[in-house]
Amino acid sequence: MAQNIRGKVIAHFGYLPWKTRVAGRELIACQGVDLMVHPDYRRRGLACELVTACKHQMIENGWHFSFGFPGHESRHLALEKLGYTHFLTLPYLTLPSGGLIAGERAARSIRKRVFRCRNSASPATPRGIRVREIHFFDETVNLLSRQTSGNNEVVTVRDSEYLNWRFFSHPAKPYTVLSVEDENELQGYCAIRGSEIVDLQTVDEPEVARSLIAQSVRHIREKGHAVVGSWFSPDSPGHQFLKDVGFMDSRIRIKPRRQRRRLPVIVLVNPSSPVKDTVLDPRGWILNMSDTDCF
Repeated sequence: MAQNIRGKVIAHFGYLPWKTRVAGRELIACQGVDLMVHPDYRRRGLACELVTACKHQMIENGWHFSFGFPGHESRHLALEKLGYTHFLTLPYLTLPSGGLIAGERAARSIRKRVFRCRNSASPATPRGIRVREIHFFDETVNLLSRQTSGNNEVVTVRDSEYLNWRFFSHPAKPYTVLSVEDENELQGYCAIRGSEIVDLQTVDEPEVARSLIAQSVRHIREKGHAVVGSWFSPDSPGHQFLKDVGFMDSRIRIKPRRQRRRLPVIVLVNPSSPVKDTVLDPRGWILNMSDTDCF
């Protein structure tokens, strides 16, 4: 949605429809993105008008809630004037260079088993887990998506259509995606961009998650990055998997600046939504970097 004067766009705010699964039920929410006002027209209430209009449109469309990851100024507007709730902050987890080797060893040595994760062409050991790079998600990921969302959780529906768009059709940012499969069934995957793990999804198998993390850390190290980082919601399995192998909540100074801050999450629930209580409980949200519009 935008405002213009004589054909000149002076303000813009967008909502992305977002397919979510809340308490086992698939529904449409939306994510607010890209609030901007031309410098010559600021402090006239245009941002407030745009977000308010989009809020009414969300309710008219029957979308259940809106969430976002706002900057400082946008957060103030949303919280003070538009009824949003700041209900969750995502910590930035890092594995510094000094902890990389230890982290890899911890991830590779589970129950006295050593997993071969050198590259996509490496053969799997008889008792090991094979991690390989993929360039497309088939429909087996749809089952994984359903398996990784519980009855009281709020999570993005990560079906094949969404994931292929998110990681392989994105116009500006390249990703590396690693997967683990067992008898043609997808056990888990991990997506990497630059020095960061942006997504990690597995069935309830710590060995699979740790193998994916080990290979991701190695991949990031080979690209010359000194620190591996990620955002995961504190109550998510991905957060715990990373902590288990040595990642820590850190405010280490990493360039660019945006990587060293904790990330606030705000939400506005449609008053008529039957899932209001679940959405407003931060313990049920499963979020990571791939749930934002900018990573």
